[in-house]
Parts: sequence; C-alpha cells; structure tokens
Amino acid sequence: MAVRDTYHIGVITERAAELEFLKEGWSTYYPTTVERCDFIAVKWPHVLRVQVKTGSVENQNRSIVAKSNRPYSKEEIDVVAISDPQNDTFYFIPVEDLNGNVIRLRLDDYVNDVKDPKALPSWEYKKIA
Repeated sequence: MAVRDTYHIGVITERAAELEFLKEGWSTYYPTTVERCDFIAVKWPHVLRVQVKTGSVENQNRSIVAKSNRPYSKEEIDVVAISDPQNDTFYFIPVEDLNGNVIRLRLDDYVNDVKDPKALPSWEYKKIA
C-alpha cells in the first residue's frame, strides 16, 4: 500500500535523508523543541542543521522543485536536503545558495530553459557539505 498523506511522506523522506548522513559517518540528533531544522547532523568538527524537503519532478523530468511556507535563513538552518523520489537520491543545498521559498534544481545540462531560468544545477549538490 502506497503512502499518500503528506505527513507520512515527510517522515519517510526525513528518515531517508538521515540515513544518507549516517552512511557517511555522521551522527544525527533531533531537536526537542519546535525548530525549523528537521535534525542536526554532527561529524566533528562539523555540525549541520538539516531541513528536509520532498521534491517533486517538473518540466518533463528536467527539474525538481521543493517549496516551504517561508524562506529559510542561516540563523535557522545550514543545509536543505531535497529528495528526488524518482531517482532515489538526495541533493544537499547550503542555505546560502537558496533564493526565496521555492527551490528549483536542474537535472540536466539544458540551456535557455524559459521555465527554469533560476534553477540550480543539481550535479553541484550531490555530496553532503
């Protein structure tokens, strides 16, 4: 049975993102109060506040889009982990590279795309910071 409600999809995506960090030797911790980050990843001396987003594929499978209710700031998070559910992968985008509350990632090296002129090149965000 496929999970269709947004709450469970979000929880599954958060756990999958956490697993990516664990596979790279990071430890993960969850905030005990309401925070904008979903979890904290630690691999001394590095500490990252991670926000996880489930991406949706758009533009004829050429881009992934993730949205939030309001933009994130460097005071709240360090990185956004966006899932690509069709390709079972994650992209890790530093908060400094975000521009607004919609995140667009370009999946291929197409040029002059009118629909996604501000899309970030996904291949630059495959590794955990």
